Amino acid sequence: MSADPSDSRLLFARQFVLGPSHVEWLPGWQRLAVTSALYLTVHPDLPVLKVEAEGRSVTLLGYILDPVNPAAGDREIVGRLLGTVSSGGNWATFIAATADLGGRWILIVDDGRRVRLMTDPCGYRQVVFTPEGHGYGVWCASQPGLLAEVLGLEPSPEAMEFIQLYREAGPEWLGAEYWWPGDTTPYDEIRHLLPNHYLDLGRGEATRFWPDRELPPLDLEEVVERNTRLLGGMIRSASARFELALAITGGKDTRLVLAASRPIADRLFYFTLRWGELTEASIDIAIPRRLLRRLGLTHHVIPCAEAMEPWFKRVYMRNVSTAHELYGTMAQALFYEYPRHRVCMKGNGIHVIGVYEEFRKEVQSGVVDVETLLRMAKIPDHPFARRALSRWKAGPRNNADVLSLFYWENREGKWQAMSQLEWDLVQETLVPYNCRSFLVNGLALDVRFQGGPLYLIHRRLTSFFWPDVLKEPINALTFPHGRAKLAVKDFLVRQDLYGHLADLRRSARSFASKLGLAPGRPRRH
Repeated sequence: MSADPSDSRLLFARQFVLGPSHVEWLPGWQRLAVTSALYLTVHPDLPVLKVEAEGRSVTLLGYILDPVNPAAGDREIVGRLLGTVSSGGNWATFIAATADLGGRWILIVDDGRRVRLMTDPCGYRQVVFTPEGHGYGVWCASQPGLLAEVLGLEPSPEAMEFIQLYREAGPEWLGAEYWWPGDTTPYDEIRHLLPNHYLDLGRGEATRFWPDRELPPLDLEEVVERNTRLLGGMIRSASARFELALAITGGKDTRLVLAASRPIADRLFYFTLRWGELTEASIDIAIPRRLLRRLGLTHHVIPCAEAMEPWFKRVYMRNVSTAHELYGTMAQALFYEYPRHRVCMKGNGIHVIGVYEEFRKEVQSGVVDVETLLRMAKIPDHPFARRALSRWKAGPRNNADVLSLFYWENREGKWQAMSQLEWDLVQETLVPYNCRSFLVNGLALDVRFQGGPLYLIHRRLTSFFWPDVLKEPINALTFPHGRAKLAVKDFLVRQDLYGHLADLRRSARSFASKLGLAPGRPRRH
Protein backbone atom coordinates (compact mmCIF):
# COMPACT_ATOMS: atom_id res chain seq x y z
CA MET A 1 0.00 0.00 0.00
CA SER A 2 1.29 3.46 -0.86
CA ALA A 3 0.08 6.96 -0.13
CA ASP A 4 0.82 10.49 -1.24
CA PRO A 5 0.97 12.74 1.82
CA SER A 6 0.58 15.88 -0.28
CA ASP A 7 -3.01 14.82 -1.01
CA SER A 8 -3.81 13.71 2.52
CA ARG A 9 -4.66 15.40 5.79
CA LEU A 10 -1.74 13.85 7.61
CA LEU A 11 0.47 16.96 7.67
CA PHE A 12 0.10 18.72 11.06
CA ALA A 13 -2.95 16.54 11.74
CA ARG A 14 -5.18 17.77 14.61
CA GLN A 15 -2.96 20.82 15.18
CA PHE A 16 -3.75 24.54 15.45
CA VAL A 17 -2.22 28.01 15.42
CA LEU A 18 -3.54 30.94 17.48
CA GLY A 19 -2.25 34.44 16.93
CA PRO A 20 -2.88 38.03 15.79
CA SER A 21 -3.78 36.78 12.29
CA HIS A 22 -4.82 33.64 10.45
CA VAL A 23 -2.13 31.50 8.79
CA GLU A 24 -2.84 31.68 5.08
CA TRP A 25 -0.45 28.96 3.88
CA LEU A 26 -2.49 26.20 5.56
CA PRO A 27 -5.23 25.66 2.94
CA GLY A 28 -8.39 23.82 3.92
CA TRP A 29 -7.92 24.57 7.63
CA GLN A 30 -10.77 25.99 9.71
CA ARG A 31 -10.62 29.69 10.58
CA LEU A 32 -12.25 31.30 13.61
CA ALA A 33 -11.98 34.69 15.30
CA VAL A 34 -11.69 34.18 19.07
CA THR A 35 -11.63 37.94 19.69
CA SER A 36 -11.02 40.95 17.45
CA ALA A 37 -7.30 40.45 18.06
CA LEU A 38 -6.91 36.65 18.27
CA TYR A 39 -7.48 34.27 15.37
CA LEU A 40 -7.47 30.47 15.21
CA THR A 41 -6.29 28.43 12.23
CA VAL A 42 -7.29 24.81 12.90
CA HIS A 43 -6.64 21.51 11.10
CA PRO A 44 -9.89 20.03 9.74
CA ASP A 45 -9.62 16.93 11.97
CA LEU A 46 -9.44 18.97 15.19
CA PRO A 47 -12.90 19.94 16.50
CA VAL A 48 -13.32 23.60 17.42
CA LEU A 49 -16.36 25.14 19.14
CA LYS A 50 -17.02 28.69 20.31
CA VAL A 51 -19.91 29.51 22.65
CA GLU A 52 -20.52 33.18 23.44
CA ALA A 53 -22.99 35.43 25.23
CA GLU A 54 -23.04 39.05 26.37
CA GLY A 55 -19.56 39.85 25.12
CA ARG A 56 -17.95 36.81 26.75
CA SER A 57 -16.92 33.51 25.20
CA VAL A 58 -15.39 30.10 25.79
CA THR A 59 -13.71 28.39 22.83
CA LEU A 60 -12.96 24.65 22.89
CA LEU A 61 -10.29 22.86 20.86
CA GLY A 62 -10.63 19.08 21.00
CA TYR A 63 -13.28 17.28 23.05
CA ILE A 64 -14.31 17.46 26.70
CA LEU A 65 -16.05 14.84 28.87
CA ASP A 66 -18.12 15.12 32.05
CA PRO A 67 -18.06 11.91 34.13
CA VAL A 68 -20.72 13.28 36.49
CA ASN A 69 -23.11 13.91 33.59
CA PRO A 70 -21.96 11.36 30.95
CA ALA A 71 -24.68 12.27 28.45
CA ALA A 72 -23.50 15.89 28.16
CA GLY A 73 -21.88 16.89 24.88
CA ASP A 74 -19.23 19.50 24.15
CA ARG A 75 -21.70 22.34 23.60
CA GLU A 76 -23.57 21.67 26.83
CA ILE A 77 -20.37 21.46 28.88
CA VAL A 78 -18.84 24.58 27.31
CA GLY A 79 -22.11 26.44 27.77
CA ARG A 80 -22.12 25.54 31.43
CA LEU A 81 -18.54 26.78 31.78
CA LEU A 82 -19.47 30.00 30.04
CA GLY A 83 -22.19 30.40 32.66
CA THR A 84 -19.54 30.64 35.38
CA VAL A 85 -17.97 33.53 33.45
CA SER A 86 -21.23 35.30 32.56
CA SER A 87 -22.55 35.11 36.12
CA GLY A 88 -19.66 37.20 37.39
CA GLY A 89 -17.58 34.32 38.73
CA ASN A 90 -13.84 34.86 38.98
CA TRP A 91 -11.08 32.87 37.33
CA ALA A 92 -10.74 30.56 40.31
CA THR A 93 -14.44 29.72 39.98
CA PHE A 94 -13.94 28.80 36.32
CA ILE A 95 -10.94 26.57 37.09
CA ALA A 96 -12.89 24.84 39.88
CA ALA A 97 -15.69 24.11 37.40
CA THR A 98 -13.24 22.09 35.26
CA ALA A 99 -12.02 19.85 38.12
CA ASP A 100 -14.12 16.79 37.23
CA LEU A 101 -13.80 17.14 33.46
CA GLY A 102 -11.79 14.82 31.25
CA GLY A 103 -10.97 14.36 27.60
CA ARG A 104 -8.24 16.07 25.59
CA TRP A 105 -8.89 19.77 25.28
CA ILE A 106 -7.85 23.40 25.26
CA LEU A 107 -10.15 26.14 26.57
CA ILE A 108 -9.75 29.79 25.57
CA VAL A 109 -11.75 32.00 27.93
CA ASP A 110 -12.65 35.62 27.20
CA ASP A 111 -14.38 37.11 30.26
CA GLY A 112 -14.69 40.56 28.70
CA ARG A 113 -11.59 41.85 30.48
CA ARG A 114 -8.84 39.28 29.94
CA VAL A 115 -8.34 36.30 27.64
CA ARG A 116 -6.79 33.19 29.17
CA LEU A 117 -6.01 29.70 27.93
CA MET A 118 -5.79 26.41 29.84
CA THR A 119 -5.41 22.75 28.86
CA ASP A 120 -6.77 19.42 30.07
CA PRO A 121 -5.21 18.32 33.41
CA CYS A 122 -2.20 16.51 31.94
CA GLY A 123 -1.77 18.88 29.00
CA TYR A 124 -2.26 16.09 26.47
CA ARG A 125 -3.74 18.62 24.03
CA GLN A 126 -0.51 20.51 24.29
CA VAL A 127 0.18 24.23 23.81
CA VAL A 128 3.39 26.09 23.08
CA PHE A 129 3.58 29.88 23.01
CA THR A 130 5.79 32.92 22.46
CA PRO A 131 6.20 34.98 25.63
CA GLU A 132 6.25 38.75 25.35
CA GLY A 133 9.65 40.29 24.79
CA HIS A 134 10.70 38.60 21.56
CA GLY A 135 8.95 41.06 19.27
CA TYR A 136 6.44 38.62 17.75
CA GLY A 137 3.46 39.28 19.98
CA VAL A 138 1.70 36.32 21.57
CA TRP A 139 1.32 33.27 19.36
CA CYS A 140 0.32 29.72 20.32
CA ALA A 141 0.38 26.40 18.50
CA SER A 142 0.22 22.66 19.05
CA GLN A 143 3.97 22.21 18.74
CA PRO A 144 7.05 24.40 18.32
CA GLY A 145 7.95 23.32 14.80
CA LEU A 146 4.69 24.66 13.36
CA LEU A 147 5.08 27.94 15.23
CA ALA A 148 8.69 28.19 14.04
CA GLU A 149 7.52 27.79 10.44
CA VAL A 150 4.94 30.54 10.94
CA LEU A 151 7.43 32.96 12.51
CA GLY A 152 10.62 31.96 10.69
CA LEU A 153 12.54 30.84 13.80
CA GLU A 154 15.70 28.75 14.02
CA PRO A 155 16.43 26.13 16.71
CA SER A 156 18.73 27.04 19.59
CA PRO A 157 22.20 25.47 19.14
CA GLU A 158 22.37 24.73 22.88
CA ALA A 159 18.95 23.06 22.84
CA MET A 160 19.92 20.88 19.90
CA GLU A 161 23.23 19.98 21.57
CA PHE A 162 21.25 18.83 24.61
CA ILE A 163 18.74 16.76 22.66
CA GLN A 164 21.52 15.15 20.61
CA LEU A 165 23.28 14.14 23.83
CA TYR A 166 19.97 12.72 25.03
CA ARG A 167 19.33 10.78 21.81
CA GLU A 168 22.79 9.23 21.94
CA ALA A 169 22.45 8.14 25.57
CA GLY A 170 22.48 4.38 26.11
CA PRO A 171 19.29 2.35 26.52
CA GLU A 172 19.60 2.52 30.32
CA TRP A 173 18.96 6.27 29.92
CA LEU A 174 15.99 5.76 27.57
CA GLY A 175 17.71 7.81 24.88
CA ALA A 176 15.21 6.70 22.23
CA GLU A 177 12.37 8.11 24.38
CA TYR A 178 13.87 11.56 25.03
CA TRP A 179 11.75 14.51 26.11
CA TRP A 180 12.16 18.24 26.71
CA PRO A 181 12.47 19.17 30.41
CA GLY A 182 10.40 21.89 32.08
CA ASP A 183 8.88 24.49 29.77
CA THR A 184 11.65 24.20 27.17
CA THR A 185 11.39 23.60 23.43
CA PRO A 186 14.04 23.56 20.68
CA TYR A 187 13.54 27.34 20.28
CA ASP A 188 14.59 30.10 22.68
CA GLU A 189 11.55 32.15 21.64
CA ILE A 190 8.98 29.40 22.36
CA ARG A 191 7.87 27.98 25.70
CA HIS A 192 5.66 24.99 26.55
CA LEU A 193 2.58 25.55 28.72
CA LEU A 194 2.87 23.00 31.52
CA PRO A 195 -0.06 21.28 33.23
CA ASN A 196 -1.51 23.14 36.21
CA HIS A 197 -0.68 26.48 34.56
CA TYR A 198 -2.80 28.89 32.52
CA LEU A 199 -1.64 31.33 29.86
CA ASP A 200 -2.59 35.02 29.85
CA LEU A 201 -2.98 35.70 26.13
CA GLY A 202 -2.65 39.44 26.61
CA ARG A 203 0.77 39.25 28.27
CA GLY A 204 2.08 35.90 27.04
CA GLU A 205 2.64 34.88 30.65
CA ALA A 206 2.15 31.42 32.17
CA THR A 207 0.92 31.26 35.79
CA ARG A 208 0.57 28.24 38.09
CA PHE A 209 -2.98 27.76 39.40
CA TRP A 210 -2.59 24.39 41.15
CA PRO A 211 -1.80 23.33 43.82
CA ASP A 212 -3.46 26.39 45.32
CA ARG A 213 -3.83 24.99 48.84
CA GLU A 214 -2.66 22.12 51.00
CA LEU A 215 -4.26 18.77 50.19
CA PRO A 216 -6.48 17.44 52.98
CA PRO A 217 -5.71 13.74 53.53
CA LEU A 218 -8.19 11.10 52.34
CA ASP A 219 -8.40 7.48 53.43
CA LEU A 220 -8.28 4.58 50.99
CA GLU A 221 -12.02 3.80 51.11
CA GLU A 222 -12.96 7.39 50.33
CA VAL A 223 -10.59 7.56 47.36
CA VAL A 224 -11.90 4.25 46.00
CA GLU A 225 -15.48 5.51 46.26
CA ARG A 226 -14.73 8.85 44.57
CA ASN A 227 -12.48 7.53 41.84
CA THR A 228 -14.63 4.58 40.81
CA ARG A 229 -17.43 7.07 40.21
CA LEU A 230 -15.18 9.37 38.14
CA LEU A 231 -13.45 6.64 36.12
CA GLY A 232 -16.64 4.75 35.36
CA GLY A 233 -18.40 7.97 34.38
CA MET A 234 -15.51 9.04 32.14
CA ILE A 235 -15.70 5.85 30.09
CA ARG A 236 -19.51 6.00 29.92
CA SER A 237 -19.25 9.57 28.65
CA ALA A 238 -16.67 8.63 26.01
CA SER A 239 -18.65 5.58 24.85
CA ALA A 240 -21.74 7.76 24.36
CA ARG A 241 -19.79 9.84 21.83
CA PHE A 242 -17.22 7.59 20.20
CA GLU A 243 -16.42 4.09 19.12
CA LEU A 244 -13.50 3.12 21.34
CA ALA A 245 -10.35 1.02 21.28
CA LEU A 246 -8.00 -0.02 24.07
CA ALA A 247 -4.23 -0.30 23.70
CA ILE A 248 -3.61 -3.14 26.16
CA THR A 249 -0.42 -4.53 27.67
CA GLY A 250 0.36 -6.91 30.51
CA GLY A 251 0.50 -4.03 32.97
CA LYS A 252 -1.81 -2.84 35.73
CA ASP A 253 -2.69 0.53 34.17
CA THR A 254 -4.42 -0.77 31.04
CA ARG A 255 -5.87 -3.61 33.16
CA LEU A 256 -7.74 -1.04 35.24
CA VAL A 257 -9.05 0.70 32.08
CA LEU A 258 -10.26 -2.69 30.85
CA ALA A 259 -12.00 -3.35 34.18
CA ALA A 260 -13.72 0.05 34.17
CA SER A 261 -14.88 -0.64 30.59
CA ARG A 262 -16.80 -3.77 31.61
CA PRO A 263 -20.27 -2.44 30.58
CA ILE A 264 -19.02 -1.85 27.01
CA ALA A 265 -16.31 -4.52 26.86
CA ASP A 266 -17.84 -6.31 23.86
CA ARG A 267 -17.78 -3.08 21.82
CA LEU A 268 -14.06 -2.27 22.12
CA PHE A 269 -11.24 -2.98 19.67
CA TYR A 270 -8.35 -4.44 21.73
CA PHE A 271 -4.85 -4.29 20.33
CA THR A 272 -1.17 -4.50 21.22
CA LEU A 273 1.71 -3.25 19.08
CA ARG A 274 4.47 -5.78 18.42
CA TRP A 275 7.57 -3.63 18.16
CA GLY A 276 11.28 -3.89 18.85
CA GLU A 277 12.16 -7.27 20.34
CA LEU A 278 8.62 -8.22 21.36
CA THR A 279 7.42 -11.64 20.24
CA GLU A 280 4.16 -13.54 20.63
CA ALA A 281 5.64 -15.00 23.84
CA SER A 282 6.46 -11.59 25.38
CA ILE A 283 4.43 -10.78 28.47
CA ASP A 284 2.90 -7.62 26.94
CA ILE A 285 1.41 -9.78 24.18
CA ALA A 286 0.91 -13.18 25.84
CA ILE A 287 -0.89 -11.88 28.93
CA PRO A 288 -3.47 -9.73 27.07
CA ARG A 289 -4.08 -12.58 24.62
CA ARG A 290 -4.79 -15.08 27.40
CA LEU A 291 -6.84 -12.59 29.44
CA LEU A 292 -9.05 -11.46 26.58
CA ARG A 293 -9.60 -15.05 25.44
CA ARG A 294 -10.68 -15.92 29.00
CA LEU A 295 -13.15 -13.00 28.89
CA GLY A 296 -14.49 -13.99 25.46
CA LEU A 297 -12.96 -10.94 23.75
CA THR A 298 -10.77 -10.62 20.65
CA HIS A 299 -7.16 -9.48 20.82
CA HIS A 300 -5.44 -7.94 17.79
CA VAL A 301 -1.65 -7.84 17.48
CA ILE A 302 -0.35 -5.14 15.11
CA PRO A 303 3.22 -5.77 13.88
CA CYS A 304 5.59 -2.81 13.42
CA ALA A 305 8.21 -2.56 10.70
CA GLU A 306 11.83 -1.91 11.62
CA ALA A 307 11.80 1.46 9.83
CA MET A 308 9.35 3.95 8.43
CA GLU A 309 8.68 4.11 4.69
CA PRO A 310 10.32 7.22 3.18
CA TRP A 311 7.06 9.08 2.45
CA PHE A 312 5.68 8.41 5.94
CA LYS A 313 8.94 9.42 7.59
CA ARG A 314 8.94 12.77 5.77
CA VAL A 315 5.49 13.64 7.09
CA TYR A 316 6.02 12.17 10.55
CA MET A 317 9.30 13.93 11.27
CA ARG A 318 7.97 17.28 10.02
CA ASN A 319 4.73 17.04 12.00
CA VAL A 320 6.40 17.49 15.41
CA SER A 321 9.76 19.06 16.31
CA THR A 322 12.36 16.40 17.20
CA ALA A 323 9.82 13.60 16.72
CA HIS A 324 10.82 10.09 17.84
CA GLU A 325 11.76 7.70 15.04
CA LEU A 326 10.98 4.79 17.37
CA TYR A 327 7.40 5.99 17.77
CA GLY A 328 7.19 6.64 14.03
CA THR A 329 7.44 2.93 13.22
CA MET A 330 4.53 2.33 15.60
CA ALA A 331 2.50 5.16 14.09
CA GLN A 332 3.06 3.71 10.61
CA ALA A 333 1.75 0.33 11.77
CA LEU A 334 -1.34 2.07 13.18
CA PHE A 335 -1.78 3.97 9.90
CA TYR A 336 -2.14 0.69 8.05
CA GLU A 337 -3.86 -1.54 10.63
CA TYR A 338 -5.73 0.57 13.22
CA PRO A 339 -9.43 1.47 12.69
CA ARG A 340 -8.94 5.24 12.72
CA HIS A 341 -12.59 6.09 13.37
CA ARG A 342 -12.09 4.76 16.91
CA VAL A 343 -10.77 6.88 19.79
CA CYS A 344 -7.92 5.00 21.47
CA MET A 345 -7.94 4.63 25.26
CA LYS A 346 -4.51 4.44 26.92
CA GLY A 347 -3.37 3.70 30.46
CA ASN A 348 -1.09 6.71 30.98
CA GLY A 349 -1.49 9.35 33.65
CA ILE A 350 -2.22 7.22 36.69
CA HIS A 351 1.42 7.09 37.73
CA VAL A 352 1.02 10.67 38.89
CA ILE A 353 -0.54 8.79 41.81
CA GLY A 354 2.21 6.66 43.30
CA VAL A 355 5.16 7.78 41.21
CA TYR A 356 7.11 4.79 39.95
CA GLU A 357 8.94 2.98 42.72
CA GLU A 358 12.12 3.46 40.69
CA PHE A 359 11.68 7.24 40.92
CA ARG A 360 11.48 7.20 44.69
CA LYS A 361 14.58 5.00 44.92
CA GLU A 362 16.60 7.96 43.65
CA VAL A 363 15.61 10.23 46.55
CA GLN A 364 18.27 10.23 49.21
CA SER A 365 17.79 11.75 52.68
CA GLY A 366 14.42 13.12 51.61
CA VAL A 367 16.07 15.85 49.50
CA VAL A 368 14.74 16.41 45.98
CA ASP A 369 17.16 18.72 44.19
CA VAL A 370 17.90 19.26 40.50
CA GLU A 371 20.51 16.50 40.58
CA THR A 372 17.87 14.10 41.90
CA LEU A 373 15.38 15.09 39.21
CA LEU A 374 17.94 14.59 36.44
CA ARG A 375 18.90 11.17 37.79
CA MET A 376 15.32 10.16 38.49
CA ALA A 377 14.03 11.08 35.04
CA LYS A 378 17.16 9.77 33.27
CA ILE A 379 17.88 13.15 31.69
CA PRO A 380 21.50 13.82 30.62
CA ASP A 381 23.40 16.28 32.80
CA HIS A 382 23.58 19.42 30.65
CA PRO A 383 23.33 23.15 31.55
CA PHE A 384 20.21 23.45 29.35
CA ALA A 385 18.40 20.78 31.40
CA ARG A 386 19.70 22.06 34.74
CA ARG A 387 18.35 25.58 34.07
CA ALA A 388 14.99 24.19 32.95
CA LEU A 389 14.51 22.06 36.06
CA SER A 390 15.80 24.79 38.37
CA ARG A 391 13.20 27.14 36.89
CA TRP A 392 10.46 24.54 37.35
CA LYS A 393 11.48 23.66 40.91
CA ALA A 394 11.49 27.31 42.01
CA GLY A 395 7.69 27.57 41.70
CA PRO A 396 5.27 27.26 44.66
CA ARG A 397 3.81 23.82 45.36
CA ASN A 398 2.16 24.03 48.81
CA ASN A 399 2.33 20.52 50.29
CA ALA A 400 2.02 18.65 46.99
CA ASP A 401 4.54 15.83 46.69
CA VAL A 402 7.35 17.17 44.50
CA LEU A 403 8.00 13.83 42.78
CA SER A 404 4.33 13.38 41.88
CA LEU A 405 4.11 16.96 40.62
CA PHE A 406 7.29 16.51 38.60
CA TYR A 407 5.96 13.34 37.03
CA TRP A 408 2.60 15.03 36.30
CA GLU A 409 3.98 18.18 34.72
CA ASN A 410 7.21 16.97 33.11
CA ARG A 411 6.76 13.29 32.30
CA GLU A 412 3.05 13.28 31.44
CA GLY A 413 2.83 16.93 30.36
CA LYS A 414 5.90 16.75 28.12
CA TRP A 415 6.88 13.19 27.12
CA GLN A 416 3.41 11.67 26.94
CA ALA A 417 1.82 14.81 25.48
CA MET A 418 4.45 14.84 22.73
CA SER A 419 3.88 11.13 22.08
CA GLN A 420 0.13 11.65 21.66
CA LEU A 421 0.72 14.61 19.35
CA GLU A 422 3.06 12.53 17.19
CA TRP A 423 0.33 9.92 16.77
CA ASP A 424 -2.40 12.44 16.02
CA LEU A 425 -1.96 11.68 12.33
CA VAL A 426 -3.29 8.13 12.93
CA GLN A 427 -5.59 8.27 15.98
CA GLU A 428 -7.37 10.42 18.53
CA THR A 429 -6.51 9.53 22.12
CA LEU A 430 -8.34 9.31 25.45
CA VAL A 431 -6.64 8.77 28.81
CA PRO A 432 -9.52 8.05 31.22
CA TYR A 433 -7.33 9.00 34.22
CA ASN A 434 -6.82 12.51 32.80
CA CYS A 435 -9.13 14.19 35.34
CA ARG A 436 -7.92 16.65 37.97
CA SER A 437 -10.26 15.38 40.67
CA PHE A 438 -9.22 11.76 40.02
CA LEU A 439 -5.51 12.59 40.29
CA VAL A 440 -5.86 14.93 43.28
CA ASN A 441 -7.94 12.35 45.17
CA GLY A 442 -5.14 9.83 44.69
CA LEU A 443 -2.46 12.28 45.78
CA ALA A 444 -4.39 12.88 49.01
CA LEU A 445 -3.78 9.22 49.95
CA ASP A 446 -1.01 8.14 52.27
CA VAL A 447 1.94 7.60 49.92
CA ARG A 448 2.22 3.95 51.04
CA PHE A 449 -1.13 3.21 49.38
CA GLN A 450 -0.49 5.17 46.18
CA GLY A 451 2.17 3.12 44.45
CA GLY A 452 4.56 0.23 44.78
CA PRO A 453 5.31 -2.27 45.91
CA LEU A 454 1.63 -3.19 46.47
CA TYR A 455 -0.24 -0.65 44.32
CA LEU A 456 -3.24 -0.97 46.60
CA ILE A 457 -5.25 1.76 44.90
CA HIS A 458 -4.86 0.01 41.52
CA ARG A 459 -5.92 -3.32 42.98
CA ARG A 460 -8.90 -1.95 44.84
CA LEU A 461 -10.23 0.01 41.85
CA THR A 462 -9.72 -2.93 39.48
CA SER A 463 -11.45 -5.38 41.84
CA PHE A 464 -14.40 -3.01 42.23
CA PHE A 465 -15.06 -2.82 38.48
CA TRP A 466 -14.32 -6.37 37.28
CA PRO A 467 -12.53 -8.89 39.55
CA ASP A 468 -12.22 -11.43 36.72
CA VAL A 469 -9.58 -9.34 34.94
CA LEU A 470 -7.20 -10.16 37.81
CA LYS A 471 -7.38 -13.90 37.08
CA GLU A 472 -4.41 -13.45 34.76
CA PRO A 473 -1.16 -12.15 36.30
CA ILE A 474 0.09 -8.61 35.85
CA ASN A 475 3.48 -8.20 34.15
CA ALA A 476 6.30 -9.39 36.44
CA LEU A 477 3.95 -11.77 38.22
CA THR A 478 4.05 -13.96 35.09
CA PHE A 479 7.48 -15.21 36.09
CA PRO A 480 7.73 -18.05 38.61
CA HIS A 481 9.27 -15.83 41.29
CA GLY A 482 6.77 -13.01 40.78
CA ARG A 483 4.07 -14.01 43.23
CA ALA A 484 6.60 -14.90 45.93
CA LYS A 485 8.31 -11.54 45.43
CA LEU A 486 5.03 -9.68 45.87
CA ALA A 487 4.19 -11.71 48.98
CA VAL A 488 7.55 -10.82 50.53
CA LYS A 489 7.06 -7.14 49.71
CA ASP A 490 3.55 -7.26 51.17
CA PHE A 491 4.93 -8.67 54.44
CA LEU A 492 7.76 -6.11 54.63
CA VAL A 493 5.40 -3.18 54.06
CA ARG A 494 2.95 -4.36 56.69
CA GLN A 495 5.82 -4.80 59.18
CA ASP A 496 7.14 -1.31 58.30
CA LEU A 497 10.46 -2.83 57.20
CA TYR A 498 10.37 -2.15 53.44
CA GLY A 499 11.41 1.49 53.77
CA HIS A 500 14.44 0.56 55.90
CA LEU A 501 15.59 -1.99 53.33
CA ALA A 502 15.09 0.56 50.54
CA ASP A 503 17.29 3.03 52.46
CA LEU A 504 20.02 0.38 52.73
CA ARG A 505 19.77 -0.35 49.01
CA ARG A 506 20.06 3.35 48.14
CA SER A 507 23.10 3.72 50.38
CA ALA A 508 24.73 0.70 48.74
CA ARG A 509 24.07 2.08 45.25
CA SER A 510 25.47 5.47 46.27
CA PHE A 511 28.61 3.84 47.67
CA ALA A 512 29.02 1.76 44.51
CA SER A 513 28.68 4.88 42.39
CA LYS A 514 31.43 6.64 44.34
CA LEU A 515 33.69 3.63 43.75
CA GLY A 516 32.93 3.74 40.03
CA LEU A 517 30.99 0.47 40.12
CA ALA A 518 27.69 1.93 38.90
CA PRO A 519 26.86 3.40 35.44
CA GLY A 520 27.08 7.17 35.27
CA ARG A 521 24.73 9.66 33.67
CA PRO A 522 25.60 11.02 30.22
CA ARG A 523 27.24 14.43 30.59
CA ARG A 524 28.36 17.19 28.28
CA HIS A 525 32.15 17.06 28.09
